[in-house]
Amino acid sequence: SILEDIIHAKKDFLCYTSKNELLKILEYYFPNFIKRRIKARIKAKLILNEKPIAEKLTEYKIVDKKFNTATWIYGNKVAILSLTKQEPIGIVIENKEIAETQRIVFDLMWE
Repeated sequence: SILEDIIHAKKDFLCYTSKNELLKILEYYFPNFIKRRIKARIKAKLILNEKPIAEKLTEYKIVDKKFNTATWIYGNKVAILSLTKQEPIGIVIENKEIAETQRIVFDLMWE
């Protein structure tokens, strides 16, 4: 549902996550999401622990950290997905101030 919301919002997004952990949770859906994102011309700026699946419309940095969640910041929303395969939990917060603050946090990590 979170990734569908990102596609329907048609907004460029920021994301930080552990790629392999995310793929374990969404192994069949995620490659399709990436194809749809690129087709919709949605740009992604990513902080990952390894190279992304697709580099088209993607800017990224690799860090030596393992994230236990995937966090997307898009429009006035912040979406967080736990990367626990047993029982993943996702939330979406729609609040301009929270999204702006998360953008600042992302930019600090990016630097």
